[in-house]
Amino acid sequence: MTITSKDQTDSEAQNKQKIFYLFGEHPRELISSETGLNLVKTLCTEDPDTQSLLKENIFKIVINANPTGRLEVEKGDSCKRTNEHGVDLNRNWDDHWQGPKFYESPETNPGLLAFSELETQKLKETIARFSPKVFASIHSGRLGLYTPYAYEKLEPGNNAANMVKALEGLNKEYCNCEMGPAGLNVGYLSSGQSLDYVYDNIKAPYSYAFEIYSRDKNIPAMDGKISLLERSSKGSRKQAENKQFMLRPFQISFEQLQKMQQTM
Repeated sequence: MTITSKDQTDSEAQNKQKIFYLFGEHPRELISSETGLNLVKTLCTEDPDTQSLLKENIFKIVINANPTGRLEVEKGDSCKRTNEHGVDLNRNWDDHWQGPKFYESPETNPGLLAFSELETQKLKETIARFSPKVFASIHSGRLGLYTPYAYEKLEPGNNAANMVKALEGLNKEYCNCEMGPAGLNVGYLSSGQSLDYVYDNIKAPYSYAFEIYSRDKNIPAMDGKISLLERSSKGSRKQAENKQFMLRPFQISFEQLQKMQQTM
């Protein structure tokens, strides 16, 4: 779906920043799609802060990128990560894609070919048509704010410093977690990710993968089970007054998103 402000001229629409959020590639990561749903609810209010944000931005949001997999989770297969064909959608993008022999676990099965799955085909087309400046894929299982690349221990060559700089205030106030190129931080390499594909092929100058929830006590700065949602609920007076106030791709206030955009 696309969300922006009402009553805009064609020239105003052309000058808006385009932001694409992708939720639910892995169906067992329930908090991802629920976060996307709450983001949509927030952006569809008449709140003045919301309307101000929408005057400057166009949001394209996919709440549930893996609907058949999500249905299986809701039926009881609570650990399902793949789609109905047993393919990990976030290993199926055609960016340094490697075949099934590269992955030992069936949970990370990349498919027989890049873009073999209908879901990734449609997502590729949608993102390409929209041509966003900012892209973020939202996951859970750890806490981290990641930039390309995921396929190798490399920093991206284009706009790398600006991508990290845009996250610094957010990380300091709401996460205090690892940040930067995924391949240099997460402890493993993964090819065929949406993060790398959108950066390399769609040419989005700000491409991210956000991990927004973890139970792992060993993650730096974590104290037992915690999420960015819980951290951000303590982060501002407005959120303290109303815990339903959530700009929720990565659990931040509108003020924080606006600060982040000022560095782009």
